[in-house]
Amino acid sequence: MRNAFVAALFLSASPVLAGQHWLGPMDYSPHPQEEVDVLQVDGADFAGKPATRRNTAIRNVWIRNAETRDVTSAGSDGASAITRLTNGEDRGTLVAWRSTVTREKWDSDPFHDYLRHEGMDGALRQRELFAANWPAKEVSEREGKTWIGGAENWRHKKPLGLPLEIIPRRDPAITENLEVEILWQGKPLPNALIRTWRQNLMDGGLPQDPATRLTDPSVGLIRTDRYGRARLDTDARGEYLVAVMHAVPSQNRDDWERTWETYSTSLTFARGAHYHDDDGDWPKGWRNGHGEDPAREAYKPAPPKTGNSLGR
Repeated sequence: MRNAFVAALFLSASPVLAGQHWLGPMDYSPHPQEEVDVLQVDGADFAGKPATRRNTAIRNVWIRNAETRDVTSAGSDGASAITRLTNGEDRGTLVAWRSTVTREKWDSDPFHDYLRHEGMDGALRQRELFAANWPAKEVSEREGKTWIGGAENWRHKKPLGLPLEIIPRRDPAITENLEVEILWQGKPLPNALIRTWRQNLMDGGLPQDPATRLTDPSVGLIRTDRYGRARLDTDARGEYLVAVMHAVPSQNRDDWERTWETYSTSLTFARGAHYHDDDGDWPKGWRNGHGEDPAREAYKPAPPKTGNSLGR
């Protein structure tokens, strides 16, 4: 049972997602033809350690640039990165990931606390009405996307078809007060709780090592409107994590009161990573070949611990 986990969660001084999982590219603004490792990170408050890739825990990995490709089979079990891509042009790349399912058992009260803390109010109301004192079974799945900036808006706006998906309405790398749409099974999800974190970028626009950065307890909270949309405060330069959770009863009619399917999804991107300015042009300086940035060599993440997984 997950009593100890929930107790620790609520003793924390700041809101903490029950297991954040996100994609973190080592560079949000790579040079053309440069290889970029994309890490899958497990943590809290937008800080954590990269997870060793486990093929049994991964259902799909996609890369979308000029086209959308399923690259699941291209990764090696035990690799430090979930995938590696080559930045062929400056039009932008979307990387996405979907996990296999994990299963957990809960006592009644901790499960209700968990639903309440994660903002899954609809599931909480159903549990309190029909199964207030029953233990719960959770079948969970995680998915996430990261946007490596560029000028082709369709690449980040077109849904991939994830069960729970965050769609930025404009290029998140250059948009203040970013409007996002939350889709559940391809349809807008009203009243979904969105959490947003921000981390400072290093000099040169590179993200900080997720294993050594400080946590960001100042989470932004907002719920979607009836059209599944919300506007986020993304005016500051930095790396952003946007996360949403959703729960639905089991599709098994004989067990729907006890078993719940939970989905968590995320989107990462960076503002001010120098891939272009607000007019869509490449900035002057090292990004268009006039010199190199020493910060590009400064980010060398610690090796991931063996055994880190997507399972909670």
